[in-house]
Amino acid sequence: MTRDDRFSMSAVLKYRKNIEEGAARDAASLRKRLEDEELLLMAMEGRKESAIVQYREKTSHAVEEINLLHSFLSTIDIEIACQKKKVSEMVKNYDRKREELISAAMDKKIMETMRDREWDQFTRMIWGAEQKNMDEVAINSYCRNQ
Repeated sequence: MTRDDRFSMSAVLKYRKNIEEGAARDAASLRKRLEDEELLLMAMEGRKESAIVQYREKTSHAVEEINLLHSFLSTIDIEIACQKKKVSEMVKNYDRKREELISAAMDKKIMETMRDREWDQFTRMIWGAEQKNMDEVAINSYCRNQ
């Protein structure tokens, strides 16, 4: 007989384990998406910096080029701002999901502690019953020998 077989609230423990596993999967998925969005943001900022560097390296600038660069920078600034907002929201979601994971892990740990205590109590009871039986056998054996 194992601890889980003997535990009176094994269904609750199993449920808590499932909740923790689901929260861990969700947190990992959100973390991956967050990393992807951060990489996209860095790529956007890199494109902006690259355009600025190319413009500065050029010696002559036509009015059309200046207008085109200004338009590009305005557009990319808007995209960067939107991406930063998206990353910020994803960070909040990830933090929330991580807190859920921590809470689920704590709930599971509480149930495991309860299971361990119940198992210890059960084994002490069994040991006590076995000790009582062994004492009774020893007393009976002693009485027969007298």
